[in-house]
Amino acid sequence: MKGITKIKTGLLASSIFIGMLGLGQVAVAADQSSARQVAHIGWQKSGNTPFQALNAANLPANEANLVFIRPLDNDGLQTSANIAIDGRFQVSLQPGHYSQVRYCSGQHNITVVPTGAKTNDLTNAYSHLIDFAPQQNHYIFVDIDDATGAPTLSKLDEEYAQNLLSTQTQQTHQISRVVRDCPAVVVEQPAPEPEPVVKVEIDKPINLEVLFEFDKAVVQPVFNARIEAVADFMNKYPETATVIEGHTDSVGNDSYNMKLSQRRAEAVKQELVTKYGIAPNRLRTVGYGETRPVDTNATAEGRANNRRVVATVSAQ
Repeated sequence: MKGITKIKTGLLASSIFIGMLGLGQVAVAADQSSARQVAHIGWQKSGNTPFQALNAANLPANEANLVFIRPLDNDGLQTSANIAIDGRFQVSLQPGHYSQVRYCSGQHNITVVPTGAKTNDLTNAYSHLIDFAPQQNHYIFVDIDDATGAPTLSKLDEEYAQNLLSTQTQQTHQISRVVRDCPAVVVEQPAPEPEPVVKVEIDKPINLEVLFEFDKAVVQPVFNARIEAVADFMNKYPETATVIEGHTDSVGNDSYNMKLSQRRAEAVKQELVTKYGIAPNRLRTVGYGETRPVDTNATAEGRANNRRVVATVSAQ
């Protein structure tokens, strides 16, 4: 019995405490249009600042600014338009008000449910799929038919929306304060440029762009497509033959470079024979050493361009 007495005493004390705070009864301010008050706590329903569009260009690349606008009419509070994006509550928009919402760009499902529907399910009501371009202001007209409860939702062009907003009041209550975590923008990498096609013509030198490392005569795999183009042409025209010319930069003595250029030409010939089946008697190699540069030997890049092989296809 003593335990029960303590519980009753606690409840009585709580009742007295609530009465002292004035929260035993809820007092609502008489002004229904702009302010609300419960006991000593009050808030404004509407802001006094004229509408000013957000500079959407300053938004992140994955966000857009949405401006919901509701016309001023005599609809009652039960027609407050509960607006959700992808099922997430944003604002309960009342007549004659607007609300700005920063949201993720892209396609989203907007739903509108009147307060009078008495439901927290904002996913299965009237919906509209809208695509929001990033870093732009989007203006959306919202209304509720007082008689039927049917919602209206449509996008407005900026000029018409700005005129309408000049008579609107910003809604400052019954709005979501949740900040949407938008997915990062994926920047698509440009497709790599296609490998240049080697144009093969009779009796015209072909710069195969088969380049060699310093003091090397080894064909690097990256140049296989170039050599294959010559092989395809020779296979298509079996009455042709090819002269393969090897070249070097100016580093080293003349005699050494002459032999090195010959080895480079032989390396390309070997590729044509072993990989692509070109008969050896259709291929002739010659080394020119450093005597025929195509670029300056004063720079590393120029010397690399000179370490090359050139081919000339001709009729037999």
